Amino acid sequence: MKAVACSLGLLTYIYLASSPQASAAPYGTAGCGLGSIVIGSKPGMMQIFAATTNGTSASQSFGITSGTSNCVDHGSSGSDTMDGAPRGDDEGMPSDGSGDPKPKKKKKRSKKRAQIDFLENNFYALSKDMARGEGDALATFTHSFECPVSTESKIATLIKNDYSEIFAETESATIVDTIYQKLAVMRDMNDCGVAI
Repeated sequence: MKAVACSLGLLTYIYLASSPQASAAPYGTAGCGLGSIVIGSKPGMMQIFAATTNGTSASQSFGITSGTSNCVDHGSSGSDTMDGAPRGDDEGMPSDGSGDPKPKKKKKRSKKRAQIDFLENNFYALSKDMARGEGDALATFTHSFECPVSTESKIATLIKNDYSEIFAETESATIVDTIYQKLAVMRDMNDCGVAI
């Protein structure tokens, strides 16, 4: 039994010692969490204690979800954020070969495209909320029209009342198009930031 424990400890050490580590990360190979705050990026066996602390306190899962405990996004490989702007260094100045830096161009998604993506990524929760006429996913969706709160509640009611017609199709783009068609007849939509 003692040999198994020693072997397991040795394998854990080898794994943690050989894991790639981002140079800008404020933590060691055990990752972010309470262990990274208490132990930091001290190498070797200390990372086993950091990993144990992260695992037993569930601080790593919480930290990743909430962005705390040294669990921060160091930029991704160009994936879009919720508003459609590319992630990463906005100050980056790639060169065109002439030596003169050129600013990066930001891609901007349309509000409608963002709503379609939101529906695709949250289909189950959003369709359930739309059927009930309330819920967090529906509140987020109606808020994307940039309307006064009173109009958002009218949008939610309209979607609830016409749910079966709106969800007659299963493709997200078609569903959003149907919602736009329904909203086009609402007078209150003139107060919104999104053109219907």
